[in-house]
Parts: sequence; C-alpha cells; structure tokens
Amino acid sequence: LEQLAPKSRKLLGCYTADYDPKRTPWWTPLPVPIMQRQCETGLKWLREGRIDGIIIYGTAMDLNWDSVEWAREWIQKVGETKL
Repeated sequence: LEQLAPKSRKLLGCYTADYDPKRTPWWTPLPVPIMQRQCETGLKWLREGRIDGIIIYGTAMDLNWDSVEWAREWIQKVGETKL
C-alpha cells in the first residue's frame, strides 16, 4: 500500500470483533492479545510516520467485551502521546 499510494493518507482500522460470515453468530469478541497487537502495531506505525491515524471499530461497543474494554483503557493511556 505504501508503494501503491505513497502520497495518500492511510488510516489503520482496528476491529474489536472477529468477523466470519460462515459462523453463527458471524461476529464474536476479538481476543484481547489480538486487539493489543493491532493497536500497538498502529501506534508504532504512527510514530514511524507510516500511517496517519487509527480507527477503533466495533459494532458492539456496548456489549461489555474484553476487547472493547482493553481498547478504552489503551486509548486513555496513550491518547495524549506526542508523535
């Protein structure tokens, strides 16, 4: 992507759910270690200037999932980080 669109802004979408249309229900909570890995990778890429922002996406932000709670706490912790 960086080679295909070097001048375009890039945002990383970090999902709180694991989506699989072959499964019922087709979405389940994302395990916290995977949530953590995608968010920490995003912060690293922000610091390196590889991306311009992170979007935390979840259709279940009110379902009390561990992945959502972890993301909320992480945002509180790193939200004011100077890049």
